[in-house]
Amino acid sequence: MKQRYLKIFLGTVLTSILIIFTSCQQIPSSKTITIRSANSTWIQELFQTYIVNIGLEKLGYKIEKPKQIEYPPIYISLANGDLDYSTIYYEPQHKEYFENSGGEEKLEKVGMLTLDGIQRYEIDKKTADKYNITNIEQFKDPKIAKIFDSDRDGKANLVGCPPGWSC
Repeated sequence: MKQRYLKIFLGTVLTSILIIFTSCQQIPSSKTITIRSANSTWIQELFQTYIVNIGLEKLGYKIEKPKQIEYPPIYISLANGDLDYSTIYYEPQHKEYFENSGGEEKLEKVGMLTLDGIQRYEIDKKTADKYNITNIEQFKDPKIAKIFDSDRDGKANLVGCPPGWSC
């Protein structure tokens, strides 16, 4: 599982760098263009944004400090022209945000930094095999809940996205 996340992380970094150096051209200094970007508060999105911004800056663009905006307002800001780009787009979870902000009439998807968005709870395989855990409904079982009960209230403590987000 760790190797999969490492591959995803490295793929994201390499894709970001590839996009920077293959899709942009040096612009004359007399026509400096300011780029406005945004990301959410997730560290990986901030990292992706800074990687792209470094490349754009090296190509001669002036870069504003990225704004931190949550979903779906980030898509609305892009559609309204308040931002020039964002590295955020998780398929399929953000499709509705994209469509509700004007879709392809107002927004353009250029490349994919993070493939196959995941939205689920995950536990280690050893524990899943030991207790034959295959779905979230089993966390209602007091025996299973006890394994994940970090505050000793008799319920499993699960960590996930805030309401309205997708992970």
